[in-house]
Amino acid sequence: MVLMAGTNRSVLPGSRVGVHSPQVVVFAGGRGYRLDESANRYMVQRSEPALRSYARTMGVSPSVIDVAHSVPHTSVRTLSSSELSRYRLVTSGSSRRVAQKAAEKRTAATRQKRRAS
Repeated sequence: MVLMAGTNRSVLPGSRVGVHSPQVVVFAGGRGYRLDESANRYMVQRSEPALRSYARTMGVSPSVIDVAHSVPHTSVRTLSSSELSRYRLVTSGSSRRVAQKAAEKRTAATRQKRRAS
């Protein structure tokens, strides 16, 4: 969700962007405490409306929240260039161009298949 915070978002070639669900940590008395799985799931679910609203405010597709929350906090799911573009996590730069070229190729291939039919 850090990348989502930028207004001009780009990803350099060779970089990877990954998502996962959050691990909630509560701080009290200068110490951090991790919640058990049930409490963590509850807190994550409660935060979804605010995260979706923030995504929309930043011009990012709220669907990326679903993707992130489908991955345990102990794992990471790397997003492809086309996903970065589809979820509007990238606003400029080479990842967006790569995704646009891939989409153009798919469109051209689909048109060619239709003509051949």
